[in-house]
Amino acid sequence: MDAPIRTLGIIGAGRLGTVLATLAASAGYRVLVARSGAPEPIARAMAAIGATASSIDAVIDEADAVVLALPWAVTGRCLHSDCGGCW
Repeated sequence: MDAPIRTLGIIGAGRLGTVLATLAASAGYRVLVARSGAPEPIARAMAAIGATASSIDAVIDEADAVVLALPWAVTGRCLHSDCGGCW
């Protein structure tokens, strides 16, 4: 049996990522949201909806499930800093 999802990671802090984070937090999930840059610029907005601004690496390491809420053009590059080119 699969472990329950308790922490949801969202990579992408635009409109879609923020709506998903709001819904997941209101449903009782721990929500980590990362953007392409440092997490500090979105920290206040994420806290206001019950989510936590985080780094991409922390989302990948800590989340039970990860949602990519990115424009399609962005997915052509690697998001994890340690992989050396996973795409």
